[in-house]
Amino acid sequence: MNNLDKLKSLRQKFYRDTISDFGKSLQLFYEGVSLLMDASDILVLTEKVSDHHTVDGASKTAAWRFVSTLPTSLYWCCEIAMSGDYGIAKNILRLSLEEFVKLAYYSTFPDKALKQVVRGRDSDEIDLGDMLKQLEFEHRSGILRLHGDLSAFYSHANLNLPHELVFKEHEEIQIGGGPRFSPDLFEPIIQQLIIIVANSIKYVVIRFPYLMDDKPWMNRFEKFVPKAADVLPD
Repeated sequence: MNNLDKLKSLRQKFYRDTISDFGKSLQLFYEGVSLLMDASDILVLTEKVSDHHTVDGASKTAAWRFVSTLPTSLYWCCEIAMSGDYGIAKNILRLSLEEFVKLAYYSTFPDKALKQVVRGRDSDEIDLGDMLKQLEFEHRSGILRLHGDLSAFYSHANLNLPHELVFKEHEEIQIGGGPRFSPDLFEPIIQQLIIIVANSIKYVVIRFPYLMDDKPWMNRFEKFVPKAADVLPD
């Protein structure tokens, strides 16, 4: 067996071990991602093309953009973490966090979306941290800490050697992205993913309230929210 085959085998083993240890949290996470994906499908079927030159239309366009892409980054962050590549997973988690914050921000402050959508700027007038400070949502303090952690984790100006990438195995120091099986590293990632997906769904409903008219989707949403609250730490 060559090194690539060993890598594949280890990732498959750690994937199974993670499912065994975190089945309940994973099922809840998948329910949330499915809700986001189905919300995007409902918008495609029901939302008329908005005039993005208006404040409301720009806000809807911005929100729709993140509703359509966020589920993919959330899902792959989880998949990579389940396979034991926690450092790589945190990189994708940073993308998911950015997508969530912008979804929430442009839904809460529609006028801020107009310049971004109409002028097509690649950068925002304020950075992600400033956006977060203006928003109110559940587990906000945890998300603020996560933003600071991820910013330090992937600082381009520094050589960072966090415990996700540097660890001791068989009395030897290992440097790399994995894989390995560490419940202590996976647990905060899955909790952060559930926090992001739960709050994202709530902002989608705020921005597109007629989602509540879709009874099957709304019934699933109403069941999901209290279950997420039970799983997550205070």
